[in-house]
Amino acid sequence: MPALMYKVVFHPSAEKEFLKFPQKDREFIASKITDLSKGIFKGDKPLKGKHKGKFRKRAGRTKVKLS
Repeated sequence: MPALMYKVVFHPSAEKEFLKFPQKDREFIASKITDLSKGIFKGDKPLKGKHKGKFRKRAGRTKVKLS
């Protein structure tokens, strides 16, 4: 059975923040985002409260929120 693929879309403000990171950090974060697009959710943590039903993925000290 083929793995599910997901489309990754940046919120405009998230893209702006992402582009502020140094190149090396952007590459590392991008690799984590690529994992998400491939359906690799290892280590993701479900969020609580107003973000219930969403997840976060860590990329070093950076957290990526999944909606």
